[in-house]
Amino acid sequence: RREHVLRAAELYRLALDHGSWNDTQRLSLLTRLGDALANRGRCVDAARTYLQGVPLAGSAERLELHRRAATQYMISGHVDRGLASMNRALRAVDVRPPVRGWSAMPSLVLQRSLLRLLGTGFRPTSAGGNPPETLARVDFCHSVAMCLYKTDTVGASTFVSLACLLALDSGDPLRVARALAMEAANTAGGGSEVRRQVERHLTASEAIVRRLDTPYMWGIFRLARGMACLFMGDFAEGVNATLTAEEILRTRCVGTEWELSTANEGVLWGLYWMGEIQRLNRHYERVSRAAEARGNIVYRFNLGSVAVSTRLLEHDRPRQAHAEVDRLWDDMRRHYNRLPDVSFLQCVTSRANIELYGGHGPRAWQIVSEAW
Repeated sequence: RREHVLRAAELYRLALDHGSWNDTQRLSLLTRLGDALANRGRCVDAARTYLQGVPLAGSAERLELHRRAATQYMISGHVDRGLASMNRALRAVDVRPPVRGWSAMPSLVLQRSLLRLLGTGFRPTSAGGNPPETLARVDFCHSVAMCLYKTDTVGASTFVSLACLLALDSGDPLRVARALAMEAANTAGGGSEVRRQVERHLTASEAIVRRLDTPYMWGIFRLARGMACLFMGDFAEGVNATLTAEEILRTRCVGTEWELSTANEGVLWGLYWMGEIQRLNRHYERVSRAAEARGNIVYRFNLGSVAVSTRLLEHDRPRQAHAEVDRLWDDMRRHYNRLPDVSFLQCVTSRANIELYGGHGPRAWQIVSEAW
């Protein structure tokens, strides 16, 4: 199936380069080429292609193209370019652009309080039962949550909960199942104390997923369950679930770059917490090479510091591990205006671990204290 996607992208390019098209036809070809590139995991190329179609599009199509471009930029680690496109589109669908950092906390508390109050019940709607703008708002909020997940955890959490509220109100089964699964994984960040609430969301999501019975939704559900288990300390179960999600998404779905990278991050962190260093190194080498070949820098920035430093410490090379983490830190500071939360945490963890490995406990404590 992926070979077919590759061939489709080549054919769309040939048609654009050598055909004679009016604006409507050219927009259609650019959109299809963008979709084909996104399905191949060529996120940056897909984003650029979508933006080429913006001058040719009507108002509704322009919004959707901006959303797709922003999503592709951000899930591949190009956050600042993605936010610029996303913020323009959000205002047009009457959704306030994300407030970054802890300033988003009041909104997060409000959204989660509403979810607890209203519950997870909904009235299912049939296909076409919602105005397009209603579903667009759900999809925009879901995209923002995906985009911010690895860069601004509080801001992302706010949009996860908002997307869940909007999806339940819309009654669209696929969007409800997806939103409940993401809300479960998001809520699980509170640890084992919120286990009952997490299981309630997962149970409600699974019931819908069984009715839909599509590979993509099973991949999403397994991913959410795996991440929830990892957050609550059930590492072995979390690794198994995220590995299952990764296999489904990689072999039976297309256009799932964000979902795949999140599943692989879950696998790697679970292996790290379990002390399975050799398995961690093998998995990281496989997925990071393929991701960088597609222009996706998320793996290197979000997990490279931990994976690389752990491998070097395993071979008793702390000085080289320190140099590699410092180099990655400098690369991130050049690439981002504001360091992503997850990447920052990984670098701090790696630096502290290197000092602990060398027997320098006070230095490790200082690194963590200054970062905190």
